[in-house]
Amino acid sequence: MNALRPSQHLLEPIRKRDNRLQIHPFGQVFRFDFPSSYRLLSIISLFWLPLLSGCGAISLFVPYPQQVRPQLTQIDQGITPALLQGSVSRGPDRLLHFLEKARFAQILGQHEVSRDTLTQAIKQFDEHDEGALISLTDIGSQGVAFISNDNVLPYYGAAYEQIFAHHYQALNYLFLKDLNAAGVEARRSSATQYRALRAHEKEVASLRQRADDLPISLPQTDAQFAAMDKVAAQVKHSFQNAWAYYLSGLIFELRGELNDAYVDYQNALELSPAHPALQTSVLRLAQRLGDRLRWQHLPQTSTQRPSLVVFYENGFAPMKSEAGIALPSKYGVLSLAFPVYRFFSLSGALSINIDGQTTQHTQPILNVQSLLARALQEQRLGQFVRQAGRIVAKAQIQRASYKEAGAFGAILASVYTVLSESADLRSWLSLPNRVDMLHLSVPTGTHQLYLRDAYQGRSYPVSVTIQDNALTLLHVINTGQRLHIHSVQRAY
Repeated sequence: MNALRPSQHLLEPIRKRDNRLQIHPFGQVFRFDFPSSYRLLSIISLFWLPLLSGCGAISLFVPYPQQVRPQLTQIDQGITPALLQGSVSRGPDRLLHFLEKARFAQILGQHEVSRDTLTQAIKQFDEHDEGALISLTDIGSQGVAFISNDNVLPYYGAAYEQIFAHHYQALNYLFLKDLNAAGVEARRSSATQYRALRAHEKEVASLRQRADDLPISLPQTDAQFAAMDKVAAQVKHSFQNAWAYYLSGLIFELRGELNDAYVDYQNALELSPAHPALQTSVLRLAQRLGDRLRWQHLPQTSTQRPSLVVFYENGFAPMKSEAGIALPSKYGVLSLAFPVYRFFSLSGALSINIDGQTTQHTQPILNVQSLLARALQEQRLGQFVRQAGRIVAKAQIQRASYKEAGAFGAILASVYTVLSESADLRSWLSLPNRVDMLHLSVPTGTHQLYLRDAYQGRSYPVSVTIQDNALTLLHVINTGQRLHIHSVQRAY
């Protein structure tokens, strides 16, 4: 990779008056009084002692993936995860715990619990709306992170997570047969995607200007990001979700709001143009709304309304890992840590055999791991801006430590700067790895379906009753060793 290059003035003498250290990254001044070298060593000790104590199961001490991974295993083994056994505690990871708990409940078919928990999560998103859409920009108001790392900050979520929250809430309401509430969440999901796109364009311009003013250069290429960037290239933005658009369109169609359904079906088709179910949905409503000529380039298939729709969520989202860079300085060692995605898994389709005769296969509508890789790619510049500011602050602390306590002070400061630097690995980990979809026009009556996943080869029998002028929705979630299957029916 291109090496990070600290500029000369990074280690220039800091402003110091009456034994007062003034750290001033980006024009913000943080003052610490150091009346003596003993006071300096005490304060440095207070900095790094909590990092070694290991107390508290928050992401500052225990990386978030290590907290959640056992619960993902539990839910796959049929064991109730700890988050579902009690209330969500307060702390910087509170929003994530709401999201994980709601997702666990939905996987297990506890749609009321999932609904109530997502209501709390969405409330937090609303309270921190700008932070939920675009984070990592308010450096001046979050000075605490300059002497530790981003894990001490409250997690406000990413745009794609807010969209998924509304999406899953709409799905909850659909299973609870509250079509009006489902419609509200569908509109909020679509609106959030639109707002996120506008906010992203504005944010990128702002961050690029701030990055130009940094005393450290931004690495343009890095082998650490190579695999992640390749996966991220499969989607245009992290906050545009074809599955969410399709579900919104489906809900609007069930409500008889055909114009709104048509718009969201088109949005979904734009993001996943080869999916046959999306092509058919757009053609169906185009015909009903007198706009069929516009879509002559699409395969002219049957425009009959589907009687069976299958959503297939496969696996869990990839987990972030940490990559680090050591930066030697005149007074010690500085450390830079950042999150990356290194490991990506392949997901197969679900085959569905109907009455022992015809077999159909689901097709991907959303590659979630690409979405997450793109999200981290979009956040990279903002993360670098924050980390660069932290390096400036810690470099100045090292110099002050050396001036006040000599080599011993510089060593203590270096130990602290290395131990305190830790990448923020937090994200919503119970999201799926990939989402597939299939819609069919199955004759009325009771049918025996046999579901088989591509890799494990397990077969699950499911009986469904198809009614005239109604939609049956089958929600299938593959957690690794088992399929969780839920169904609901709704009249057109």
